[in-house]
Amino acid sequence: MDEKPLHVRVAEVLGWSDLKAMELVPSGIAQWWGKPPDDWVRQNGLFVGDIDREGRRVTLTPNYGLVPRYDTDWSATGPLIVLYGIDLYRREKGTRTPYWRAILCGDASDSGDDDEPLVAVCRAIIAAAEQGRLMTAREQDFG
Repeated sequence: MDEKPLHVRVAEVLGWSDLKAMELVPSGIAQWWGKPPDDWVRQNGLFVGDIDREGRRVTLTPNYGLVPRYDTDWSATGPLIVLYGIDLYRREKGTRTPYWRAILCGDASDSGDDDEPLVAVCRAIIAAAEQGRLMTAREQDFG
């Protein structure tokens, strides 16, 4: 079985479910779709509407959406950096190859390293989740 891409693994950590890769024809590029968590739906307005003309009501239900590219899209990952209080910095001194490091809550055990800053952030989020320590900055402050 193929391992899921990094951005899909982050989406799972964030509460996305029923994730599926779908190939777009004719390009043949696989894109991942899934059911986002309710708070994401509320913030991003991903709903399908149903109008009951007699009762004059509109019923909105959460819809499936394209999984954000957390590993390449700053507009998707930037809010996560703020939400989880992630420190992101470039390591250069004393290293042969410069790289990016992302750290949650100042705890190096919840860190991620990579040549690309957003990949480092994704790795840090997954590391913290695997250790059961993924908390928002607010939860960290008020524990």
